[in-house]
Amino acid sequence: MSRRKRFRKYRRNLDARAQRFRRELNLKIRHNIAIMRAKSRPEVPAGLRDTFMIARVMGNDLHPRHSDGQMLKNLRFILENEPEFEGVTKLFVLNHIFNPDCHSAALELIEAHNAKVIDQPFIPEEYAALGWDLSAFGSADYFTSNEFLSMAEGNQLRAKIMACGPKLRYAMGVNGARNAAIQAGRTQAEWTAVLDGNCIFTKSSFERFRESCAQKPFMPYMVLPMHRLEENSDYFRQQPNLRSMEEPQIAFHFSANGEFDERFPYGMRDKTALLKSLGLPGNWQHWPTLAWIPDENLRMAERFQYRYSRGGVFRLSSGGSGLENKTAQQERYRSRNIAILTTISKLNELHGSAAPHLSALISNVQASSQQKGNPVSMCKRPSFDVAKAPDISQLNGRVLFIGLGAMKSGTSWVSDYLHSHPDVFHSPIKEMNFWNKLDPNQMQKFGSDFRLHRMKKILLKDRTSYPPSVRDWEKLLTLAELDNLNTTEEYLSYFARRIGSETHFGEICPQYSLMPARTYQRIAELGFDTRLMFFMRDPTERAASNIQHLLRRRSFDVDQFIEQLSPESREYQRSDYTMTLEAYRQSGVKIPLKTFFYEDLFNDNSIHEICEFMNLEFRQANFEKRVNEAKAYKVTQEQKQRIRERLDPIYLKLADYLSDKPAAWQW
Repeated sequence: MSRRKRFRKYRRNLDARAQRFRRELNLKIRHNIAIMRAKSRPEVPAGLRDTFMIARVMGNDLHPRHSDGQMLKNLRFILENEPEFEGVTKLFVLNHIFNPDCHSAALELIEAHNAKVIDQPFIPEEYAALGWDLSAFGSADYFTSNEFLSMAEGNQLRAKIMACGPKLRYAMGVNGARNAAIQAGRTQAEWTAVLDGNCIFTKSSFERFRESCAQKPFMPYMVLPMHRLEENSDYFRQQPNLRSMEEPQIAFHFSANGEFDERFPYGMRDKTALLKSLGLPGNWQHWPTLAWIPDENLRMAERFQYRYSRGGVFRLSSGGSGLENKTAQQERYRSRNIAILTTISKLNELHGSAAPHLSALISNVQASSQQKGNPVSMCKRPSFDVAKAPDISQLNGRVLFIGLGAMKSGTSWVSDYLHSHPDVFHSPIKEMNFWNKLDPNQMQKFGSDFRLHRMKKILLKDRTSYPPSVRDWEKLLTLAELDNLNTTEEYLSYFARRIGSETHFGEICPQYSLMPARTYQRIAELGFDTRLMFFMRDPTERAASNIQHLLRRRSFDVDQFIEQLSPESREYQRSDYTMTLEAYRQSGVKIPLKTFFYEDLFNDNSIHEICEFMNLEFRQANFEKRVNEAKAYKVTQEQKQRIRERLDPIYLKLADYLSDKPAAWQW
């Protein structure tokens, strides 16, 4: 690194430190002003004066952040070793403990020591009914986008945690449990110390905390420094470090109005959102703003009205190997976030989940984040099991939809729209290429070649780490499974092992536009309520767009390609929509088929038509989004004119088939 670059780096670091110092100084000045303006202590009801409640939120063990049985171990340690304090009520909030044995054992321990308990039970049916929160991301496609994949691992994990919000707030709703403790404390004590489940007082530290609460001037919030223990046995040999940089705990006066913000799920600034709202100096004041994280309330009425306690608390060991020392903060955050997503994935597997394909995409994490060693052992098993024999009967009563094409006629955009619809299970691989392999046609062998191309692209693309992500492994597994689908029963099994509560299932595959009449009859023989959709585009514009699409993958002579357009060529037939319409007519099936024109597709009227045809609830589409757009090469107007001349027989035939000819086409 040159001297100039070193100087610039030094200057940037210096500027950042100066900015941080100014911000912290401003917070401290405003805190001192709040102390000078402090009001007198509010009148305390006689029954509450000088009383305290120590409330702890007991949550689930989350592997790999916690060791097995960590919650029960620390609960027992607290109950057996924390002294009894005069005028103090001890409350434990059991926060949706999903292990029944662990839940029962915790209740027995608490009752055996005559402590109070608020039991928030975990009910599997309530959990399974909860969906995902994709409002900040637009759709699930965000988690496969370049924007997401280019982010640092930590931000990827945080984004997935936010998407798991509804499930996370139920299974690990730490702020809801904390607020339940605050509300209980307001009627039973003057001060309520709301602690994490593994925090504990010593006798002397609690008495210092009691003295701090009685000091003047009065402040409604008391900040309790927290000191992390590497081993629980250290509790008997140390006193909490009041200069600890760890996130502190908070005690609330019964008159305090503030609560924890339940918009923030566990692991996503759940506690620090309140610390920032209070104006408490710390690292949380300098964390970057992310578009999908809610804004903290910086206009809190009691902002800066806090005091530091002279007595702090210990935090008992989590049991996670090497995660409790002072230098392991980043690894603790990472381990916790991985544990959150791993737990959500496991709960979805055990109790079911709305839209299970989203569970595979969002709540799974790379196993390489969890362990090191054998690459095979590092590949986390996908959330669906191809060895599992699914119950096909569960598809009964649902609507099967099949999009027939044509290529470059908006099928990818429609596929993307349906994929985001909550009532639709769209095949994770858009082009299944199943029906075109059953009967002789131009595209019969296309599917295997297409899947081999996709698998090579995944396996041979440049990587910065090994093994591939869970998302890539699932794509490989799905592509291999699709290549082995040879019967309609296997086709239905593919959907049955993946579908959740969705009312519609299906796929869109442009290669189906060249299926013969017999294939339509096979579809009808399934006996499902089936809807066929056929998307058409001006034949010349479609062919030109496909040329641009092909040039993204390989180079060729465009003029020669145009000269080879003939009724025998595949590219010509893809623009000959009469082949599709005639095959459907000759099949004699009663399955409804609806045609759509690309030129009229991108507006609410067409989306209403699609939803009405499929018997779906209308959902707004994103018309600004472009999917699979061809940009690498632009076909010239002269070339388009030559394409039009080569395809002239198609226009003549279509004029007889289409009663309402699209005005935008080159008739």
